[in-house]
Amino acid sequence: MDIELLKYFLPEGLMKYFSITKVEEVEEISRNRKVLQIELQENFEIQFNSGISQNELKDLFVEMVIQDFPIQGKAVNLAFKQRKRILATTQK
Repeated sequence: MDIELLKYFLPEGLMKYFSITKVEEVEEISRNRKVLQIELQENFEIQFNSGISQNELKDLFVEMVIQDFPIQGKAVNLAFKQRKRILATTQK
């Protein structure tokens, strides 16, 4: 599937913060239908200006799936992988 074309079907402004990493059609067995699964990952360029150096932070990705509008009669799941930044401290 053409990722550039797919961007026009997603909510406006979403591509500023996320990049499409994977697109696949999956079978949803419980409802006996096919679903378009679009995986999006938060852009690394978006930085939080917190005054903490990048070496002090540990990136942890959290995934959240949202069911969106249908495209050509198929449900669409948007799987967001968002970066959660935590301090990389050692516990004693």
